Amino acid sequence: MVDDPLEDQLRRLLTGLADQAIVRGEQFVYDGGALYADDVADIGLVSVLCLAQALSVSTGLGGFGYEFQLAAPANPIFPIHSTPPKEPPDFFRVAPFVAAVFHADVLDARTDLTLLYRAAERALQNERGAAG
Repeated sequence: MVDDPLEDQLRRLLTGLADQAIVRGEQFVYDGGALYADDVADIGLVSVLCLAQALSVSTGLGGFGYEFQLAAPANPIFPIHSTPPKEPPDFFRVAPFVAAVFHADVLDARTDLTLLYRAAERALQNERGAAG
């Protein structure tokens, strides 16, 4: 993610959600190793935001204005790059969708966080298929 004023807030939200899941006994794994809450946020934020925007669009509430590409510069672990809108949406517009994606997709992918990236990749492909 490029310098995005919303990024820090969303990263803290995602870290907090992951931390609470870990406290409840959940374990997040990537490449065979256990992850800390901040690791989950660092490597999963762009994928989560991609899925959150897709969820918002699918509910008829429109997107957040982010553009996602499977290209560099990208997260070195999950190669999805995001470009934020010139005027980022309000945190309270995006946060409910990030939380929903966390409770569905991130928790479902906790045994192999690569599954989260794959879900975001599918959302991008579906978006491109619907647009074309």
